[in-house]
Amino acid sequence: MAPARQRRRWPLWVVVGAVLLVAAVVLLVLWRPWEREPDRVTRQLEVGGYSADVPRDWEPWRRPGIEGQTVFAPVDWSGIFLGEPGTSSEAAIAAQREPGSVVGLYIAEKPLLNASNPVEQGEQIRASLPSSTISPPGDQTEIAGRDTSTFDGSLQLTPGEVLHLHLYLMEGPTPVLLVFFAPAHVDHAWLPTFHQVTVSIRD
Repeated sequence: MAPARQRRRWPLWVVVGAVLLVAAVVLLVLWRPWEREPDRVTRQLEVGGYSADVPRDWEPWRRPGIEGQTVFAPVDWSGIFLGEPGTSSEAAIAAQREPGSVVGLYIAEKPLLNASNPVEQGEQIRASLPSSTISPPGDQTEIAGRDTSTFDGSLQLTPGEVLHLHLYLMEGPTPVLLVFFAPAHVDHAWLPTFHQVTVSIRD
């Protein structure tokens, strides 16, 4: 009678490696780090009594003596929206070296943006933002219970660098303008964040 064949025994290191590999795959499937959202924090917008959930590194920047407007970004880019000399070129350099530092939200009370027609509103917005181009109005929406006109646009920093703008004009006795901004070459990646911040705005 032929002797029974012995069962093959896998080396211990092969078994341990297989277990670790399976565990790593399961962890990735459950954790999904590629789907994780940026860390957010609730901040007072300092305009209209509103608050919103914004990326943690979007600090509030306000200029002394200038009421009713705030920039939320990693760096103070208020000068872009105030037309201050030199700010646009500084932002253009930063957009190339560290584009995420030139992403954020500008919010301001704009009593003079009082046109009832969205087309005229767009013209008023363009006149209020230096070096900007504003597209025809998009869909009407609602933010924090207020009727809101939407626009897209751009702001020329230098001949070779442009900020893309996503604008919301909240209508009312004192209109509130929100401008999300990002360098053109990274703008698309930030659209989900801009949307999430917008829907989080509340009284």
